[in-house]
Amino acid sequence: LADVASDSTDTTRTPSGGVGAEDLEAFVNGFIADNAAIADVASDSTDTVYTPNGSVGAEDLEAFVNGFILGC
Repeated sequence: LADVASDSTDTTRTPSGGVGAEDLEAFVNGFIADNAAIADVASDSTDTVYTPNGSVGAEDLEAFVNGFILGC
């Protein structure tokens, strides 16, 4: 869920499949830019009518932070 950095930016310490600083940076940049391809990480069932799947909103931030804390 929180492994959002591209494979080319994932480092050997946190390769694709793990989470690390590059995933946090990629998510924050995607969230600020309203880039749904990167930051729309909430499941369809938790996306609201205000920020449905395909857009970025508070539920995506919450989903990312929860996934990041869990390491997935």
